[in-house]
Amino acid sequence: MYKEKYAINFFKAGQDEMREKTQGFSRIMVELIAEAAFGELEKLQQECKQMRYSAQGYLEDSKVSPEEKNTLVNIGYINALLDVEQMYLQKLAIQNEMQQIKTRYKNAILTALVKAGTMLHKDLACAIGVSASGLTAVIKQMNATSVPTIRVEEVSKYKLYSITPAAYQYITHYMPGILPEIEMGNREKEVYFDYVMAVRSIKQNRKTGIAGKERDIRADYVMAPNRGGNKFMDGQAKLGGMIEFSQKLA
Repeated sequence: MYKEKYAINFFKAGQDEMREKTQGFSRIMVELIAEAAFGELEKLQQECKQMRYSAQGYLEDSKVSPEEKNTLVNIGYINALLDVEQMYLQKLAIQNEMQQIKTRYKNAILTALVKAGTMLHKDLACAIGVSASGLTAVIKQMNATSVPTIRVEEVSKYKLYSITPAAYQYITHYMPGILPEIEMGNREKEVYFDYVMAVRSIKQNRKTGIAGKERDIRADYVMAPNRGGNKFMDGQAKLGGMIEFSQKLA
């Protein structure tokens, strides 16, 4: 996966390809470092380590003096370090902005959305104990950052909320205690997901038919992993009531 996207053959690649792949490699490396994704970092290193040998071979074949080669290597090394430093500082700046969000509902909202994945406006308001109008002001305050914290999607008169990738990175650094519970997975999250999808699909597909649009809608989301056995059947029983309710809303 990484090799095709980022590995450079310095004997064959043009300047545009080198620049594009170098910038992409720097970005993904900084993201993985920021997320402490050590397994992915190791995979990135293994798949792209051939670049080092390609670069060394290219320098050895060049007709410049050894002193000039060393100078070029040091220039490239320093530039790479400065680029990585800048990217990492940008990510830290975003996380620092999120830390400075002043609303007392910030952690409650992030926790609720990470657990549920996607929530309707009224359900999120109920989950954190505020009125529907009060939640609108809170969400506006949480998104008053250079990179939004909460993804807001409007479907007819309904609003759907979920966290952005930047918010998830913030959670991994400053709220790690909620992650083990999330990663275990639970049937309630999956049933709620189906409920939200039912409301969404009915609203969007009244004129065009549900079947075709439903595939597109579900393609935008990751289904909960544990669909099996009695838990799935129990969930389907609960889902029936939810879909009936959502049809009344339509």
